[in-house]
Order: sequence, then C-alpha cells, then structure tokens
Amino acid sequence: MHGVERADLVIVGAGVAGLAAAVTAMRMGASAIVLEAAEEPGGLVRSHRVDGYTFDRCGHVLHLARPETRALIDGVTAPDDWVEVERRSAVWMRDRLVPYPFQLHLAHAPPDVREACLAGLPDEAGFSACESHDLGLGAWIDGTLGRGIGEHFMVPYNEKLATVPIDELTCAWLGRFAPRPAPQDIRDGARSTRVRQVGYNQRFRYPRAGGIDLVWKALAAVIPPVRTSAPVDAIDVEARTVTLGTGERIGYRHAVLASVPLDRLVRLVTPARAAAGSASVLRANTVTCVNVGVRRLSPRFRGLQWVYLPERRFCAYRVGFYGALSRATAPAGRDGIYVEIAHRDDVSEAAMVDAAIADLVSLGAIDGRDDVEVVLPVRVPQAYVIHDRRWAAARAALLHELEACGVLPIGRYGRWEYASIDDALAQGMDAPARALALRESA
Repeated sequence: MHGVERADLVIVGAGVAGLAAAVTAMRMGASAIVLEAAEEPGGLVRSHRVDGYTFDRCGHVLHLARPETRALIDGVTAPDDWVEVERRSAVWMRDRLVPYPFQLHLAHAPPDVREACLAGLPDEAGFSACESHDLGLGAWIDGTLGRGIGEHFMVPYNEKLATVPIDELTCAWLGRFAPRPAPQDIRDGARSTRVRQVGYNQRFRYPRAGGIDLVWKALAAVIPPVRTSAPVDAIDVEARTVTLGTGERIGYRHAVLASVPLDRLVRLVTPARAAAGSASVLRANTVTCVNVGVRRLSPRFRGLQWVYLPERRFCAYRVGFYGALSRATAPAGRDGIYVEIAHRDDVSEAAMVDAAIADLVSLGAIDGRDDVEVVLPVRVPQAYVIHDRRWAAARAALLHELEACGVLPIGRYGRWEYASIDDALAQGMDAPARALALRESA
C-alpha cells in the first residue's frame, strides 16, 4: 500500500465514543487516525454561544455510572471544571408539577388522575410476569405500572417521543432508563407528598462554565489532531482502506471503529454485506431542539433542570432550563431554555420555533414572545432510535457482519440503541482492545 498513510486503527466519527476510543488506543500504544465529517469534533455533545447565552445541541448532562468512565473524564478535566447537580425534574400535568418519576409521586397529581392510576395498578403477580424485554411496550406498561399510569403518562409521552403508536414499540430499550417500582411503592407514593429520588441519573455533572462541549474538548486535547471536514465515502475491508470524499485513502492494520449511524455505516462497506438490506427497516425520529434565551422565566420553574410534557396539547416532549445546570449559561438576569420536539415529517424550522414558543407560553414559563430575545434551533436528523418489532433482528444481523469484517460500530448511533454519554464513553474505551485482538487478513 505504497504512499497510503496507515495506522493500527481508523476511527470514523469524533463524537465522545470516537474520542474515548482514540484516548484509549493512545494509552495502549496503538496508532489511530480520527476522521470527522463535520467542521469540528463532538458530535451531538457540542455547544453554541450566542449573545452571552450558551446552548447545547440538545439536553445533555453527564452521569458517570462506571468507574472507568469517571476515571477517563477525571483524567482530562479538573475537579473545578464541574458542578455536581442533584436532579430536580418533574412531569407537567394539568398545570401541576408532579415530581419525577411520575409513578412514585401520584399524591402530587390531580385527584382524578391519582385515583385512575391507583385503580389500574396490577397485582404483584402481574408485575413479576412483565420482565421480558421482548414484550411490547404497551403490554409492559399495563403489566408493570397499570393502565392508569399508561393512559396519563407513559403512553402519550412515549408516543410523542418515538413518533409512532405504542403498539409498534417494544420495551427492549428500558434497561436502567425507566424506574420500575413495585405496586405497593406506587400506592405509598399516592398517600405521601414526600419526594423520592430514584433512577440512574439522580446526580450528575455539568460544566461549571457552561456548555457540555467541555467533554469533547477535554478528550480531543490529549490526542493527535482530529481530521475534520473529512467525510468517509467507502471502507474497503479487503484492502483495509478508508476512502475520503476527497479521494484520499487511509490504510489500517487492525480495524475501523465507527460511530456513523448503523444504517449508513453498512452502506459504506465494500464488498457489500449480505445483511445490508436489513438497514432499510431501522427507524429513528428527528428532534428539533429550539434553544431560546429569555428576559424572564417564571419563578415556578427555577431550580428545575427539565420538565416532561406528556399532554398532547404540547408539541414538545420536554423542556429544560440551563440555569439550573449552570448560571454561567446566560447573562445576568436572563435564562436559557431548550424545547425538544420529536417529529418524522420534514417540518420547517420556523414552524418548530413557533411551536416551541407557544408551548412555553402555554406552560407559563414565559408570558409571551416578547420575553424571547435569542432563538437558536438545532435539528438532529437521527435522534432517538425507534425500538420497534423489527429492530432487534435487523440490528443484530448488521452488527454481526460488520464486526466479523473488522468494522466495529460504537456509540449510540453506531450501535443503533438508546444510550447515554456514559454508555458512549464506555463503548469507545472498550473498542480498541477488541479491535487490536483481530487478526490481520492474509
């Protein structure tokens, strides 16, 4: 391969998974070339600074559940870079803030909603029977939390987020992400107004100076420069070369690690994989995150990091408040808000901005459009993977064939799953050892 630059690994995508992989490979003594199609690294963990406001591309916080990911981040940042935040989130229901998780705080819900939720609770036997990840999400909700909680929160919220009917979804994504209290705990929460903190993200970190982009910047600072504006056109697994849009070729000795969305990644690989047709059944929604800087935020929402909006009268599924993460995210006396709207149709940016501001007014977070002084909409074309009934088999076939030919998908979109920043970091850290163990072809 005369004249072609080579490395042990080529890493395609400089989001947090790819950057964590690059840091880990470097520490293992392996060479790696990191390619990023965009003009800067970071993927979705980027931030924007406009007129004194700091906005993230969507609502992002960092909960480091694993010792190895905590050590990685602690090794590239200083303790004073972070604030430790205790989660304060809620579900908005008929002009009430019900502490999250909704199912443990029914005493805060409207009385008729509370009674409907209690009346629909399953017995213990029903709860125990609903643990299979192959279950439809609707059946899981009915058997685990009951039809009342499903009707008032879980079903409308998940349909709004996924953009498909509940009957099309499975519960394969749940894992640690959905609290599953026993029916007696739900009953107890209907009798007491105490607030219980449960779930995987009870405490988390956020950059003290504002902007989740601290994560990618800290990782990128300790590795050789990332090649930005370098889209990949093809991965030849027989020649072990990666071809860029410019025509330049880069060789690799062991493997390609890629956080490119799985449905696109398989189409980059030559010779073509037999399972490539499975990519056509993979689905994801689009999210438009409308960031707004406001002159006035209702005191009712101060201190809350985010609020879930299951009611269908709202277009958004969630709104978040940057000031509860770091006051450095807005000028003095101002507040930053993000409004997340999931959709599948090609709706205009202007329509999303109008819908977001209308939701904030309806919510009572602001008085009117005159309160808004900065608007920055950010569209994420593939935001949440849709875990429908075809997802598992299609994903498994694609991952198997790609890994067998030395292309290792990493990250939320590379592995086509619901995952956190912590998960992406962990996958990036794990991948180099697996890649270096692959034998070179003859």
